[in-house]
Amino acid sequence: MSCYPPCLTFHIPESQKIRLEQWVLEIDTRIAAQQIETGRGLGERILGTAQIKRMQDSLEQGQPFPDYGAIRGAYRYAFTPTTLGTVIKVENVVSGDVIDLSEYDDW
Repeated sequence: MSCYPPCLTFHIPESQKIRLEQWVLEIDTRIAAQQIETGRGLGERILGTAQIKRMQDSLEQGQPFPDYGAIRGAYRYAFTPTTLGTVIKVENVVSGDVIDLSEYDDW
């Protein structure tokens, strides 16, 4: 994998990846449904009819696409190394929801 500018990558166990994907799907579904209901996207921006239709279609297809702005930077990943292991948390910065993916049982 390459990226520009040079970037950092990280790996998590498959079980944690599945947990993360399910959690993201749940959060994105909830946010997209709320945005469709209110007609407002990120920052209370008024959504157009075409955008709302695309969001409705994405929900029906099981791949929610909420309005997260132009760069879609809705998720913040935090890695905190400790003497026992690394704490891994992911936050949806729009909703404030956080999931802890740390594998405390392996410490």
